[in-house]
Amino acid sequence: MIKKLILSLMGLQLMAANIPIAKVEYLVELMEIKKLYQKYRRTHEIKISRTYSINQESRNKFETKYEEIYGWENLKPEYVNLFQSKFTEAEINKLLAIYELKESKKLLDNFKFSEDEIIKNFFDSSKNLKKFNESFNPQNQIF
Repeated sequence: MIKKLILSLMGLQLMAANIPIAKVEYLVELMEIKKLYQKYRRTHEIKISRTYSINQESRNKFETKYEEIYGWENLKPEYVNLFQSKFTEAEINKLLAIYELKESKKLLDNFKFSEDEIIKNFFDSSKNLKKFNESFNPQNQIF
């Protein structure tokens, strides 16, 4: 029984790994997830500057650590893994066909998603939040 379960789980891992990373990265690009992330970062920086009175040195330290842990290059593989784990290659191909349509581009340009909610939920549930907090503020000091 346990052997069957392990083999099944290994099979699921292999299925996810069979989707070419470049294909999923292209889908992430077409969906303009990086653009949403960058917009969130700008909004987040404004919120931080309005909420906290942080001297420039601390702010630079914060931004450096934030980028190190939450930078797009670190988050992009998480998105790729998410798509690989939730979709088959056939489904990825269908999504690519949809997002390659000029109408999809028009939709993305004209219909604004609530990116604050999308990315905030991702950050709130991210496994990196604890790591970020511990490395930036090890004594849990208030700014």
